[in-house]
Amino acid sequence: MVKRKRIALIFSYNEGWIAGSYYIQNLIHALNSLPEDEKPELVILSTILDFEKVTKLNYPFLSHFNTNIKYTFFQKVINKLARVVTGKNVFEKRPSHTLANVFFPMSSEDLFELVQDKQRLFWIPDFQEYHLPHFFTQEQRQNRKSQQELLVKQKVPIIFSSNDSLTDFKTFFPEAQNPAFVLPFAVTHEKYHDTDIHTLKQKYNITKPYYFSPNQFWRHKNHLIVLKAIHRLKEKRDDFQVVFTGKEYDHRNPTYFEELKKFIDDNQLQNYVRFLGFIDRKEQLQLMNHSKAVIQPSLFEGWSTVVEDAKAMNQVVILSDLNVHREQMNYNVVFFDPKNEIDLAQKMEAVPIRSLDKEDDYLNNIKDFGLNFMRIVNKLTSNHEKHI
Repeated sequence: MVKRKRIALIFSYNEGWIAGSYYIQNLIHALNSLPEDEKPELVILSTILDFEKVTKLNYPFLSHFNTNIKYTFFQKVINKLARVVTGKNVFEKRPSHTLANVFFPMSSEDLFELVQDKQRLFWIPDFQEYHLPHFFTQEQRQNRKSQQELLVKQKVPIIFSSNDSLTDFKTFFPEAQNPAFVLPFAVTHEKYHDTDIHTLKQKYNITKPYYFSPNQFWRHKNHLIVLKAIHRLKEKRDDFQVVFTGKEYDHRNPTYFEELKKFIDDNQLQNYVRFLGFIDRKEQLQLMNHSKAVIQPSLFEGWSTVVEDAKAMNQVVILSDLNVHREQMNYNVVFFDPKNEIDLAQKMEAVPIRSLDKEDDYLNNIKDFGLNFMRIVNKLTSNHEKHI
């Protein structure tokens, strides 16, 4: 019997970057879709509270390494004695290289001293700071560049979520010799259909047919273009609303959400807009499912979770015309110029409910995500084992 691979997944639940948290949860779901004998053992590197969120996913081969350990006096004494006798600690705050075959997703800030280079697998979601530098401070841009330069110097393997991001990497670091892999992710939805849509509409004061735009309130997500399109469209009709969800704060642009509210007040859009904040995931999915269409207006993406959510439920998407979006979605979609509110307003008006080109079996995407991730792991570990 082939021994299972052991993969250490670094996980933290962070509502400030919820897509990163969902990424790991979706990866675990994808691995769980594999045949039983192909499923790896997963060691979750997290706090105890965050690990509880992972246990709810019902993955069969799961263990935990607590990243928030503080040594007690007793543990310090035992470790001191153990180092004299065996040369190593009994209690460890940091994972050793024997914990797993591969550690993912590493970051240059988490270069565990005991983990070997061949076991480190990194993930770079995108290179937004190169395309939209005005949304970052000089210090933020330099920090990101320094981290990326370190990865290039160490020639560590890197996963990219799109060919678009890999092309950026080769453009910005043409000398790089890193093993590079493109791995588009897929999403797995918890059961949301039993959430009553009429109750949700009453709860959130949604009184008309609505479009749905779920994004964190970061400036590059481009909410303002949607508000401008609403302003255009309301001159012709008043039978619609746009519902926004997401955490209403951008640490890089603290005034951003207030600017959006001011635009709404200045242009009397209160009856057309609903800001719901960061809501329960089941509620979010059910609202998306019953919308006229999903609007994803972002100025930049690495691989959009919003788009994957819509694909998984065969929902229509009005999508900003970016290279990565065209790579990600090519049916049930209408593209618009993300800097042109007239174009967006026209596309919103033209999209009828559920104007689907075709319905897809999204389970294949989930299986491919898990299968292709394991192909990467197997390639890295087989190369590693050859050199031992």
